[in-house]
Amino acid sequence: VMQSYENEMRHPLRNLLMGQLVRSLLIQVQRLKLDTEAAMLELDQILRANELSISLVAAVPALAISWGLLVGLYRWLQPRAPDAKRAAVPCRMALVDLERSLAHALEVEEAEAAGGAYAAIPGDAAGGPAASVPAWGRMGSMRRQADVGAAPAAPPTRPIVSEAHGLVIFQVHRVHQEAMELFRSADRSSRFSEWPALSADLAQLAGATSTAQRARVHERMTHSYKVFQR
Repeated sequence: VMQSYENEMRHPLRNLLMGQLVRSLLIQVQRLKLDTEAAMLELDQILRANELSISLVAAVPALAISWGLLVGLYRWLQPRAPDAKRAAVPCRMALVDLERSLAHALEVEEAEAAGGAYAAIPGDAAGGPAASVPAWGRMGSMRRQADVGAAPAAPPTRPIVSEAHGLVIFQVHRVHQEAMELFRSADRSSRFSEWPALSADLAQLAGATSTAQRARVHERMTHSYKVFQR
């Protein structure tokens, strides 16, 4: 057929009127149509064989968007650990104030212990009873021997010690309140949360019977919890 078509095309005008050129053209059109339909049929078979793969590829963007929305919603609803850089600043400053109060209370207690230690001195030549003078008085006398005119420092009185202890209790309450506010909307129940151990240390800090014990608990809290570290 193709050879006949080529022969007819050598003299197109003559063969168009008297030859078989029109018939050859119709045959070529039908053959082209048949080839096109065969190619489309093969393409349709390929598409049907890979229909599942094409559906999966088309669904990947929708699945990725849905997964991103679910993860974002979960993170928004799930409580998270407090931000140690910004949200934990008030709690950390309260712990710093507690450290100052503990240091002051320890100094007052040490001064009271040094001023309340009494030592016996011998009586007068007449055999009178021995008098009791505080140790800080003896230290002051020795200091006056080295520097005449220097007066010994008086030991702190009981109201001053009580005031220092009261300030420590106030700062402990403040740390507890700031920690409660910090973890109000944060993660409290997961295995990664610091709140269970922190609340136990806060209770121990409030129930301590001595300033030295509170100082040890404070030091442990400072080094153990992320919210108290910069």
